[in-house]
Amino acid sequence: EPLASLFYSRKARVSRQLHAVDRCRLLAAQVLGYPLPPGPADFGLHANSQAWTPQPGTPFAVLIPCASRPEKLWPTANWIAIGQSLRTRGWQVAVMWGSPAEHKLAMDIAHSIDGTVPPFLSVQQASDTLAQAQVVVGLDTGMSHIAAAHGRPTVGIYCDHEPGLAGLIGSGPVISLGGKDQTPTLDEVRSALQKVLAIAGH
Repeated sequence: EPLASLFYSRKARVSRQLHAVDRCRLLAAQVLGYPLPPGPADFGLHANSQAWTPQPGTPFAVLIPCASRPEKLWPTANWIAIGQSLRTRGWQVAVMWGSPAEHKLAMDIAHSIDGTVPPFLSVQQASDTLAQAQVVVGLDTGMSHIAAAHGRPTVGIYCDHEPGLAGLIGSGPVISLGGKDQTPTLDEVRSALQKVLAIAGH
């Protein structure tokens, strides 16, 4: 807000070419007067080992096919294809949801891949579950960002927004695909999934 900044008693300047997380970290460091810690961001997330999982002790993947706006959605058939490829690894696949409409979509996908739909989870409970997943494939939603922040291998699918400087970021392998009116193809997501799994040693 250029005009409002004329009345600020203290100002900070950061490059607009930085990722949103790095910009916020740098701004906070400048305004509060402390040196920016070296290395990647530590989001301070801690997972509950008693979190909900599809089957205790069994590796699992998470799909996040739901979003707040229909423009963000990815074709259901593509989710089913990704889920089936994950099931061939012998992993359980959990399909997350947050509303009645999303629950129906999650059930449709899970039924097609012999997957699992969790009960309704709070944000904290969902975060705990994501922290234990082998890999997460999700839309441009907060849950996908939380998975990346936990350091989980994550593929982000952007169908109505440029990931650019607001894509996934975390200590684990992450890939953000797509953009405004640039829906990622199934092959692109499959390739990205293979890459993050290979980097993670799966």
